[in-house]
Amino acid sequence: MALKAYKPSEEFRWFSQHRLELSQKYLGKHIAIIGHEVAGHSQDPREAYRQAKQKYPDREPLLAYIPEAEGYLVL
Repeated sequence: MALKAYKPSEEFRWFSQHRLELSQKYLGKHIAIIGHEVAGHSQDPREAYRQAKQKYPDREPLLAYIPEAEGYLVL
């Protein structure tokens, strides 16, 4: 059985390309990315998700946390 190559989502690719500017703007916050935009942000990940779903009800956001120290958590 051949393994399929993993193809990152559009949101993950955008996050990877813009992580430095996002880390300056959203330090210590959870962000919800849809397409090429931050569609929600908050200290509470549920609130960031809610904001994104309110704006784009038919899309599923990529959630990421921008820590105050170096490093990232992407779900």
